[in-house]
Amino acid sequence: YRIFSSTGGKIGLNESLLGIVAPPWLGQQYIDTIGHRKAELALSLGTLYSPEEALEIGLVDEVAVHDGDVVDVAKQRAREWIRIPRQA
Repeated sequence: YRIFSSTGGKIGLNESLLGIVAPPWLGQQYIDTIGHRKAELALSLGTLYSPEEALEIGLVDEVAVHDGDVVDVAKQRAREWIRIPRQA
């Protein structure tokens, strides 16, 4: 589960802007997360996403409103996940 703060910051893989290639395993994770075409374009262009854009394309699962909320939100989500029976 990926939680991103809404205050500042961007997320993405910008290796191409630095003249290097993202490792194949990382590129595959990107494809699996946001889809082939979006990942292809993002990796080629070195796209960095705002919190809202990252949420929209599925790169993150939730955006916390304030920086300090990230840990609180993560703890809350962990409590939700831990309530699921192990055999499920």
